[in-house]
Amino acid sequence: MRGRQLQPANRQSSALWPSAEYDRQLARLRDAVGENVYLVEARFDAQHVSARMSGTAYELLAIVEFPRPDPARHLYPHVLLLDDGRGINLGRILRVSRDRPYAPSPEACVFENHALYESILPSRRRLNAALIQRIARRQLGEFVDAKNTLPTAAEQNDD
Repeated sequence: MRGRQLQPANRQSSALWPSAEYDRQLARLRDAVGENVYLVEARFDAQHVSARMSGTAYELLAIVEFPRPDPARHLYPHVLLLDDGRGINLGRILRVSRDRPYAPSPEACVFENHALYESILPSRRRLNAALIQRIARRQLGEFVDAKNTLPTAAEQNDD
């Protein structure tokens, strides 16, 4: 396949990138060209990764090859061209579905980026005292640093 590279799946083994599942999903995407689709997009910025689901239908105009795929930067070998003028790399898309934007049936999902889903939307964690303590300390530290409300020694002596 054109554009395939060997990339380490983990430190002990290598896997073909993109996967065979990617090829199957790409074929389903090509079948959807000319149809309205709904996207769940990944947003990457300096501090965090998030998901965006607008609920807007876009006509899928074409799928074109991307000349510089890079798995480390979530840039896959293909780009979706949409009727709003955008081209979005498949590495920046969590899901493409037909029929409806929210909670589509498995048959309506023509593309899902499972690895990206896992990193953005991790499975639920069980709450325990240690986890709650870690989260509370981190949030309190961020709050105190953001507000810069710690009194100085002179202010403490004035009271």
